[in-house]
Amino acid sequence: LDHPKERVTSSTEITIPLRSHDEAILVLGPYDRYAKLLRQDLDIEIFTRRGNLRLKGSDEGVQEARRRIEHLLGKSRK
Repeated sequence: LDHPKERVTSSTEITIPLRSHDEAILVLGPYDRYAKLLRQDLDIEIFTRRGNLRLKGSDEGVQEARRRIEHLLGKSRK
């Protein structure tokens, strides 16, 4: 079974647990404004599932988004 390579860039998916609806708003921004910026900026998918934040895209994009999101959450969780 020989499968042709779909894409050279591997896709990464991570989950970041959120503690509250307020954290989701903090991370996604008003009207998902920050989420849209991350999508455009880093070319990733970002969505919430059952109180978790899901990031999907290139490894670099996902890691950078995670860094930015954890920075925001770190500030709010102090």
